[in-house]
Amino acid sequence: MDLVKPRERILKKIRNALVGKNQQGASQLHLSGFGTARNIDPVEGFIEAVKAKNHEGYVCGNRYDFLDKLLHFLEENQHSSIICSDPKIRAYLDSCGQQYVDENTISAHTAEVLCTADLAIAEKGMIVFDIRNESISRQPNIFIIHQDHILGSIKSFFSRIKYQDSQGDSKSVQLVKAGKRQESQPKKAYFVLKFKQ
Repeated sequence: MDLVKPRERILKKIRNALVGKNQQGASQLHLSGFGTARNIDPVEGFIEAVKAKNHEGYVCGNRYDFLDKLLHFLEENQHSSIICSDPKIRAYLDSCGQQYVDENTISAHTAEVLCTADLAIAEKGMIVFDIRNESISRQPNIFIIHQDHILGSIKSFFSRIKYQDSQGDSKSVQLVKAGKRQESQPKKAYFVLKFKQ
């Protein structure tokens, strides 16, 4: 009976691949048991998870691409105004003439709520908000996430929270999971920004 530990087995596979004894090559190496059998880009995984729940998911390469896709989504779903509290996104909206309203105005009850998320979890299609930063009281319909803020798994999210807590930077967070959309419900849109704001 071979009593080789999983870590030693993984290191042996890597060593053999690097030395050239294994014909698979390093790029074909599967480290089963280490959680990397399905290596998918977190951005792609997040968009897949969102679309599987019958919502819209967009990847935006620059601010013009983002604005084009956002305006198309608003037009397609017949939304005339949005609530936005993020000053950088407001500047983008100002640059193209898209109107937004303050949450406290009368017209806010018909507006779509646009929020910038603190984190996203790809495998679950979840959005994470730091409760201290979130000022919008209604449930958002449009989410903006930066690609660097998408984590691959719930495990990596809890590892990050644990690390921040050990550093004295504990946070109260709210997880928002996109449920399966029924035909009668409005679509939610998730915009992943692949550019620095």
